[in-house]
Amino acid sequence: MRNLILLNLIIILFQLITFAQTDSLSLNQAIELALKHNQNITLANQEIEKSQAALKEVKSNLYPSIYGTSHYLYAPENGYDPVVTNGGEYGLQLNANYTLFDGGIRSAMINKSSVNIEGKNLSLQQTKSEIRYLVRVVYYQISAAKNELASQRKGVKELSDYLQLLEQLKSGGIASESDVLKTKVDLDNLIISLETAKQKIEKLKFDMNNLLGRRIDEPLEIYQDAAADTSMQSNSELNKMIDLEVVQNEAKASSYDINIAKGEKLPQLSITGDAGVLGVKPNNIKQDAGYSLFFSFSVPLFTWGGIDSRIQQAEISQEQALTNVDLTDRALQTQRLTILSEIELAKKNMINYKSSIKTAEENYLSSEARFRGGSGTNLDVLDAHRLEIQAELNYNNAVLQYQTAKSSLLRLYGM
Repeated sequence: MRNLILLNLIIILFQLITFAQTDSLSLNQAIELALKHNQNITLANQEIEKSQAALKEVKSNLYPSIYGTSHYLYAPENGYDPVVTNGGEYGLQLNANYTLFDGGIRSAMINKSSVNIEGKNLSLQQTKSEIRYLVRVVYYQISAAKNELASQRKGVKELSDYLQLLEQLKSGGIASESDVLKTKVDLDNLIISLETAKQKIEKLKFDMNNLLGRRIDEPLEIYQDAAADTSMQSNSELNKMIDLEVVQNEAKASSYDINIAKGEKLPQLSITGDAGVLGVKPNNIKQDAGYSLFFSFSVPLFTWGGIDSRIQQAEISQEQALTNVDLTDRALQTQRLTILSEIELAKKNMINYKSSIKTAEENYLSSEARFRGGSGTNLDVLDAHRLEIQAELNYNNAVLQYQTAKSSLLRLYGM
């Protein structure tokens, strides 16, 4: 028995220590943690590194390629004609190859790779913006769920006190058994709603921990927001939409595909050189040392329309990219106006629901007083209590709608 008590004390102590170690996170702290530990940021940074490596690869084509080669060919007397084979051949050489002119293909590929790096950086900003948005939304949802829980607890407390009053009034013959039972039903419903709100908070905390890159079941607390911040960023801060910048970058990159395809129609000039030893008998290595240069010039005369088809495909792709820019711009402008409308509606609802809370509270107190005085009914009290709880929930939902809409606007501008 003593061991069981000791074990229970240890468990309680551990829970207290764990609770004490649970820090309350502000919204900014949560965002900073997510940007630091969310693995989507890691993936986006790796894409930037890949693009930088691709740029380094295409830039390497601006310099000569140097290779070390060797070979040995043995041809016996009863084999090939010795006039052709000379009995065999050996070689040990350094070979270099360099393209003097390629119609601007290398320059276009370098420019495209540079633009691709810009695009990956924009994608990183886009990813960060999406993470900020998700953290804000989940944070506000947790705050709203906590406010909902507080309203349900308040309602349970009020209705429990009222039920005790009914029990007293019933013993005095003022209230009926039906009044007590109806009140108990409402109280049970409120308790069920309270437990649902608790479960909602726990699920939202799992979502938040996932966004923060933490253990899913790690203890988490947030600062309780007193009220919604209805201030907005200035127009100078809300000027560029991140999603539009991404598709504009894609359109810019597609223009270089046209230059690359058109470069295939121009002449190609290259030089190949080697230096080393090349001969028939390895014992004459001193005589076999030397070098050679080879110039190559080529121009496509007839490719059965292959190059023209590639140019046409690149031009169509750019037209599609430019059309996508216009479509994205229109969609984002529509989304912006819709969000601004939602923000204004939520602000109006917040004002209206805020005033209705006080009215509902006064109505509940008045209904309970009338019932005590014998001029009101129990149903009037229960209806008034439901209206009071609903008014608080309506205001809480309006605050959440405003905060979510504001988060969507910030996401639109990459913030």
